[in-house]
Amino acid sequence: MDEEAARPGGQIVFFLRRQEMFGPLVFDQAVEDFRDAPNLRELAYQAADEDPARRGRATSVFRRSAIIVAHALNRANGECEFRGCDAPFEKPDETLYLEVHHIGRLADGGPDHPMNVAAVCPNCHRELHFGTETGRKNAELREAIRIKERNGFLDD
Repeated sequence: MDEEAARPGGQIVFFLRRQEMFGPLVFDQAVEDFRDAPNLRELAYQAADEDPARRGRATSVFRRSAIIVAHALNRANGECEFRGCDAPFEKPDETLYLEVHHIGRLADGGPDHPMNVAAVCPNCHRELHFGTETGRKNAELREAIRIKERNGFLDD
């Protein structure tokens, strides 16, 4: 019953899950395929699960330097280093919220280095990972960070 389950009335429900072995876009493609369904609301209620099952997953994380994160956040001074957006909110400790993005992904062999990180707002962070032309945009961001670092990040 993991892949499919019979429901009362002979209805069969397929459970979708992200399949890493087929690439990370399988689940996202399924979402896009469903978005045009004329009866999407009805399908969503039929697929509702009041008690979704948990499944385990082994993950690994990269060791990152808190000093480099702090440096990127100070360099940004509350402003997204990609588009210049203001930090979207203040955290309970009264610091401004930005996320530190690795321009060259650690998973792809990128270094944890001040020249490879940028403090960005959450929307820009998602765009840098999932938007169009991510290669070009990350290259532009890399050049902006290079200039800031070369100038001691005095030119904002």
